[in-house]
Amino acid sequence: MEGTTENFHVILSGGDTGGHLYLAVAIIEYLRKHVPAATFSFAGAPGRLPMGDALPPGVRTFSLNVLPYDRKKVLGNLKVACSIVRGIRESLRILSARRPDAVIGLGGYPSGPFLYAAKLKKIPTLILEPNVKLGLANRLLAKRVDRICVAFDETAACFPRDSVAITGTPVRELLTASLPDKARSRERLGLNPDMSTCLVIGGSLGSGKLNDTLLHCVGEMTGRNIQILWQTGTEQFPAINSSLGGVAPQACSIVPFIENMAEAYAAADLVVSAGGAITIAELAVAGMPAIIIPSAVVTENHQYYNALALEREQGCVLIEEQDIDEKMSGAIVDLLGAPERLERMHGNIGRFARPQAAELVIHELLKLCRRRSGNGEPF
Repeated sequence: MEGTTENFHVILSGGDTGGHLYLAVAIIEYLRKHVPAATFSFAGAPGRLPMGDALPPGVRTFSLNVLPYDRKKVLGNLKVACSIVRGIRESLRILSARRPDAVIGLGGYPSGPFLYAAKLKKIPTLILEPNVKLGLANRLLAKRVDRICVAFDETAACFPRDSVAITGTPVRELLTASLPDKARSRERLGLNPDMSTCLVIGGSLGSGKLNDTLLHCVGEMTGRNIQILWQTGTEQFPAINSSLGGVAPQACSIVPFIENMAEAYAAADLVVSAGGAITIAELAVAGMPAIIIPSAVVTENHQYYNALALEREQGCVLIEEQDIDEKMSGAIVDLLGAPERLERMHGNIGRFARPQAAELVIHELLKLCRRRSGNGEPF
């Protein structure tokens, strides 16, 4: 891939969660390494996570004034329809100004109008579906785009064989290398190197139910010689910190956000997490035994089906959100007391790992660009 022509510009489009943005980061990292002259833009929604803060330096961002589909108030979606038309017009203006060589859709409501506009402009288009079940935007786009990359075999079965590639979900480069040393990682994170360690993560924004349950049972677990590294999510950290009077329980480190997830995974013996597609992919690449608690408020129950795919192969323990109060703390204690089971889970979840996912996605993208050039050149 090295040595390709200059002025190769890619626009990625996705939603406003950490999952979409980290997916963009993984793709940008890989392309920058192998096509140093490549440049990037990101078209998303002005939402919960600032795009500019999450993406690598030098990525230009565009905000599309598109509203999400409201599944509870269907009659109120007239405004959504109007915003989609407005979003297509905005997308056409961005595409005319930036003139990208390719557009990648990462799912989420802003990507629908943008990818549709890209097709109108006859720009090569690829969508990436990291969930087992297709999201609404990708479901609507699937018959219009040039290529579909998916993470799970059962997702591929939803499409004609010649339109889909099973690539896995790209994860950040930090996580595709070997994890750092466990003892040193614990020390750097302020943890006891000799204690069983549980990492709890509810997603980039935090899982309200998961955080609330842990708040009420953390003392019980740390009293059993278990230490907790708890990422609350940036939005929920102030309330949790206030509930604890600003003082974390003994053997518990509480942080709003963890930047170096490779170090956090290395420090942990077990992870408790929501079931976002990017987290699932990271857990598989890191080989982390996990308890997955899917968020019940995620559209189309994506997280449940992601976790179910792992549970069927004994790669995780699945606890539904309505059962979390009754089952979570006991499951943590039981698993940390069963090292042989943790080792089996490590091997089972590792079978879902696709550390070359970014390379495979970019390979599919470059094939589209070569096809467009019509002369076999890289772009």
